[in-house]
Amino acid sequence: MTEQITNIRQQLDQLARMTQTLKEVKVEKGPGIHIMVMSDEVADCAKSLLYSKAHMGKFLGILKQEIVKNPASDPKDEPNNIYFPDVARACHEANKSYCESIGDTSQVSWDDAQDWQKESAIAGVKFLFENPETTPEGQHAAWSKDKIADGWSYGEVKDAEAKTHPCLVPYDQLPEAQREKDVIFQRTARSFFTPYANEGTRKTVADIEPTSDKTEFKEEDWGSISHIERIDVIRSGIGAVCKDILALKEEETTLAGKIHTTSSYNHACEARFAIGFELERIRNNG
Repeated sequence: MTEQITNIRQQLDQLARMTQTLKEVKVEKGPGIHIMVMSDEVADCAKSLLYSKAHMGKFLGILKQEIVKNPASDPKDEPNNIYFPDVARACHEANKSYCESIGDTSQVSWDDAQDWQKESAIAGVKFLFENPETTPEGQHAAWSKDKIADGWSYGEVKDAEAKTHPCLVPYDQLPEAQREKDVIFQRTARSFFTPYANEGTRKTVADIEPTSDKTEFKEEDWGSISHIERIDVIRSGIGAVCKDILALKEEETTLAGKIHTTSSYNHACEARFAIGFELERIRNNG
């Protein structure tokens, strides 16, 4: 079963990467200057895929009993089998998408981020897990405390070598866009700590279902197909992985296994709905 879960996680990761290439929304940065970013629908799909992958990671951790059997690990590092790096990745990518939506393209992907950036995000996730009632202001204060302890200080430009950062100021002095990043970070992380909930905003499948899904696809064809065809490929892939997750869910007998496979399945379904909404957005925009 561990091999099945690993394969599902790899599929979800690949689908998330493919989704993150769908940058078809033009954002003006200035007179005659624009950038292309993901639509909200595409960003929702990518985040849901990462959430689904994270829950598969939790399930894999339970099966391997890593926390119990590995004496070198501290149980506090991954309480309740929550794999903090996966949560931190989702938070990082959510904030990256937000930054791109407001014209800031300076944020790199999680895979391209430096170790200090990843460690900072993971520390933020751990802090929120251990202090679930903390506010965005409290989150910022904890981040600032860690940065200062690591030798960082205020500077107008973020510089890893000089260890300067423009956000090392009291929360009420942060620009609104920076305060919003703390809100997004907490909202994304908390989705891993609480049961999945449908917000009740989705339309019927009949409204978003395309006429057909592609069943065969070669990676070398990705650059030669249209945006809509890419969406069909991704929806087809998500549909296939949903079936694999559902099969695992039906086989699993433990409560923890049921919880994580159900959460993974729900998030994967949410991703498929979200990418369907991208088709609706395209149709409505003519």
